[in-house]
Amino acid sequence: MLELTFHWTDYVVFGILLGISLVIGVYFGFFSKQDTTNEYLYGGKKMGYFPVAVSLLSSFLSGITFLGLPAEIYLYGTSYTTAFIGALITGIITIYVFLPIFFKLQLSCTNEYLELRFSKDVRKLSSMTYLIGLLALTSIIIYVPALAFSQVTGYSVHAITPILTIICITYTSMGGVKAVIWTDTFQFIFTLIGVFAILGIGLSSVSGVSEVWRIASEGGRTHAFDMSPNMYKRNTFWAIQVGLITSCVSRFSVGQKFVQKFLSVRTIGEAKKAIWIMIFGWIVIMLLCSLIGLTIYAKYHDCDPFKANLVERSDQNVIYFVMDVAGFIPGLPGIFLAGLVSSSLSTMSACLNTLAGMIYDDFIKNWLPESPKQEARAANIMKVCVIIVGIMAIGLVFVMEQLGTIYNMIFTIGSILDSPILCLFVLGMLMPWVGKKGALVGGYSSLIFSLWQVGVSQWHLINKRLHFPHLPTSTEGCPYELNHTISTTTYRPPLNPEDEPFFLFRISVLYFTLTGSLFGIIVGVVTSYFAKEMDPASVNPDYISPLLHRFLPKKKYTEVPLKDIHMHLHSFFHASISLFVKKMDTFTTESSFTYGIKQLTFGWTDYVLFVGLLGVSLLIGIYFGFFSKQDSAKEYLFGGKTMSYLPVAMSMLASLLSGITFLGIPTEVYFHGAYYSLTGIPAIICCTVTAYIFMPIFYDLQVASSYEYLELRFSKNIRSLASFLYVISLMLYIPIVIYVPALAFSQVTGYSVHVITPIFSLVCITYTTMGGVKAVVWTDTIQLFFTIGGLFTVLTMGVMAVGGFSEVWRISKEGGRLDIFDMNPSPFIRTTFWSMTIGTFFGNISRFTIGQKFVQRFLSIEKEADIKKAVFFMGCGWVSLQLCCVVTGLIVYSKYHDCDPLTAKLVNRDDQTLPYYVMDVAKNIPGLSGVFLAGLVSSALSTMSASLNSLSGIIYEDFIDQWIQESPRKDAKSANIMKVTSFIIGLITIAMIFVIEHLGTIFEMANSLSTVVDGPLLGLFILGMFMPWVGKKGAISGGCSSIAVMSWIVGGTQWHIYNKRIQQAHLPTSIENCPFPLNNTLLQSTTPSPLSPEDEPMLIFKLSFLYLILTGTLTTVIVGSIISLIISESDSSKVDPRHIAPFLRRFLPKKQYVEVSLKEIQQENNQK
Repeated sequence: MLELTFHWTDYVVFGILLGISLVIGVYFGFFSKQDTTNEYLYGGKKMGYFPVAVSLLSSFLSGITFLGLPAEIYLYGTSYTTAFIGALITGIITIYVFLPIFFKLQLSCTNEYLELRFSKDVRKLSSMTYLIGLLALTSIIIYVPALAFSQVTGYSVHAITPILTIICITYTSMGGVKAVIWTDTFQFIFTLIGVFAILGIGLSSVSGVSEVWRIASEGGRTHAFDMSPNMYKRNTFWAIQVGLITSCVSRFSVGQKFVQKFLSVRTIGEAKKAIWIMIFGWIVIMLLCSLIGLTIYAKYHDCDPFKANLVERSDQNVIYFVMDVAGFIPGLPGIFLAGLVSSSLSTMSACLNTLAGMIYDDFIKNWLPESPKQEARAANIMKVCVIIVGIMAIGLVFVMEQLGTIYNMIFTIGSILDSPILCLFVLGMLMPWVGKKGALVGGYSSLIFSLWQVGVSQWHLINKRLHFPHLPTSTEGCPYELNHTISTTTYRPPLNPEDEPFFLFRISVLYFTLTGSLFGIIVGVVTSYFAKEMDPASVNPDYISPLLHRFLPKKKYTEVPLKDIHMHLHSFFHASISLFVKKMDTFTTESSFTYGIKQLTFGWTDYVLFVGLLGVSLLIGIYFGFFSKQDSAKEYLFGGKTMSYLPVAMSMLASLLSGITFLGIPTEVYFHGAYYSLTGIPAIICCTVTAYIFMPIFYDLQVASSYEYLELRFSKNIRSLASFLYVISLMLYIPIVIYVPALAFSQVTGYSVHVITPIFSLVCITYTTMGGVKAVVWTDTIQLFFTIGGLFTVLTMGVMAVGGFSEVWRISKEGGRLDIFDMNPSPFIRTTFWSMTIGTFFGNISRFTIGQKFVQRFLSIEKEADIKKAVFFMGCGWVSLQLCCVVTGLIVYSKYHDCDPLTAKLVNRDDQTLPYYVMDVAKNIPGLSGVFLAGLVSSALSTMSASLNSLSGIIYEDFIDQWIQESPRKDAKSANIMKVTSFIIGLITIAMIFVIEHLGTIFEMANSLSTVVDGPLLGLFILGMFMPWVGKKGAISGGCSSIAVMSWIVGGTQWHIYNKRIQQAHLPTSIENCPFPLNNTLLQSTTPSPLSPEDEPMLIFKLSFLYLILTGTLTTVIVGSIISLIISESDSSKVDPRHIAPFLRRFLPKKQYVEVSLKEIQQENNQK
């Protein structure tokens, strides 16, 4: 291996380069006028077109070009030499479509156009997308030369990147665009000198261009014009043209850092000259880089450095070649690497200057008051922004070094950034019939689609399911000792058809920007059509490309207010879902099944269902967040209290049912019998109690939070205690809810739970944060159809697979699954008739009747009578779906009564039995398993969205509102605070998922985490509503005592379960009819070994988990009543009758009551 080290002359070259750049920045910062935004961003609009063209070229070319492109040519051939065609087309599009608009409007930021054409929300979407993408791109740009410099000097990348970045920050923040342009011009000279010097010496080392061409031809590197239309091939002629044009139009034609330089010249004619000079220079540089790639191949065609382990990655071939051919000439490698660093510094300086201008214009300017020194202040603020962004880029370098190859990084991040931006500008400049709503929906759709396409394709690449083979390389000419260990080709076995990725993930990465932007454009056009925005006469001609002016209506243009489009969007969503279902029914695919996890994989129709479901949910959130009134706490939490009872009932039903229900109950029935069929009795009683006892109190008081009642009845301390307990309980519950479908989805697709859960959570966070309770209710309603559809589909298929319902009943009865009337009164038996009826009744009251997320839904209905209708409608659906889950469990048992998947090791845990069963019975019908899993995800998203919305309301009302000063804008401010709160809580729950996965089974997690607080909370409400003689001291004593007792009981029980001292035996299962190899190794049942008397747990720890809430409730009630009697709080005359259950009010002392506002109560409590 060569000794790749720098000579002292190379260091001198570096020092001179960086020193000159710094001096230029100091000069323009201190000795040239730089005290206005115009001077800082555009150099006073007096720059010459030639230095601007050179600056444009040097900013477009970076270390990625000089390292990545030769590496591409070396491995994949000269396909990129055809990019000059796309470059010329990009120049034409820029000059005749986009440039006239920007030059006429003279905008300080390209995204300002989107605000003029559409709205401020569209501008913010584009700005935020561009900022994040450009920040990530900046860190990659500076990481590339630092990696090369580290290779040839031995210095750490972590030491080099801050030095280079700080120099670039200094001259950019001091000198503005003038320093950037003149420094770029100077640095470009170094770049060209380095490229030509190395190219000349390299060609001479392989005997000239003719020899390079001969060797490259023999190696298949000169076949540039691959005209194959196959989109799955990596580098065809069409892929390069399409990819280059779409990416370059997004980054160059409408990119802020380039448009900013266009506008720094005097006239549009000079801007066009600058663009053409830049385009031709770009073509020349790309051809030079291609020739360098061919020269490197000619040099190492028989001894590939990467295969010979002379470099660690193929991107380092260029640096290895430079040190090989020019290492004997002191200073020459330094010149080349100086050029490499120059190009990166140029690109980074342009990015920093652009980011500073965009941050100021889009996010800071609106918050600053008008003043005579506003322009000077703006310039100083942008200088500070450059420093901050530069420091952030340094930090991101530590992340980027962990990613893949350079070219892969740049295309991956680029397509996510390019698609929505290109989509928005095409909709704005080329489609005058598209309005702001269509643009916003289209932009978000493009962003989500790109994230999905890029993310999943990268996952397939990491897991070796995608592979783009490069042209062959050889090690035949390497030293002898390498030949016997290194092979010349890499063989990859073909994938099974079921493992083949969906076609959108297999297409060349060069098409990603096209597919993402096209998707957004189509969605935007369709949305505008249904939103009645198709009126080009309302668009200012200055915002449309000059090529289309002749087609615009010849009339006066005025602002036309847009009508409410809620009904149109609603119809559009339902029509889209119907179309998807209709299309799915036309596809049939046969698949084989054997007992094993490997075959449980999704088809493309299943993925379509998933994307459709999540997309509809997100669009609803976007609609209610941006197009519907959501500017007050009342709107955000209660939907203006005008919601209809039917969608509210369906929303409550969807929220009450989660993946815990649909996976947990069938699993319980499978292993412990059909006891859950008894839960219909306590459910009906619970609904009656809710409608006639609890709801009249909440409705009469119209509380924003159910725990506000506890403050009215007792004190603020009790409210804070209850709110805190509920917040903790729900934040522990949400990760379980979203983890359950992710676990099932992971099993049938192979995707990691760590990838799936954040995606599901972010979709839910987005539509809940944007749309408030209206988005939650309407999304829940749509998702409930998925849930019910999935459940009934699997039920029908299961009954048919087993041989009818009578056969299910017979097998279940023989297996002891129908013996549900166990009247044993012992509370230490896991499931009996009494534990299921009494225990679940108190559990339902605590979670449903007084739960904030359900009380909030009740109070979004205007009339009390409609609330009762919603409660009973929800109750009937609740009982019906729970019975369906019980039947599902019996069907699963009938299917596997003689070959239990858990015992046979076909699943890893009992909670995976149902997904395994679904994939088994639905294996021949594409999309059917997707329907079921879509229902599972729907129920989880419904529960999570309701929980997020409720938590944001509780946290604001109970912990934030008291600190917000009164003002006319307080209500709007409160809605925004709750949106931010929902977002933060959602992120916290995503992090907690990584903890939840290490706990026990799903049903045990859900019950053990909730009972600690559910019992004390229910006890507090019973004390308040049913015991008028109990006061605040008794209530808080009872609540705290119950929390302590329940923490001890639940903690001790879980500790004994963890240490195998408590083991709940389930009904017997069998593997008699499993495949033969399993029979001689697997046991029919598991028998817990007996414990010694000293290891036997206390009796209280053996209490059935169904009685835990009752235990906590009784503790609160008993302790609270005794304390109130002891301290003589038992004066019922002091209690407001509205705080007591209606049927008890007749027994209260007759007394005149004066209404007191909640504020006065809070002030009185604070004084006490």
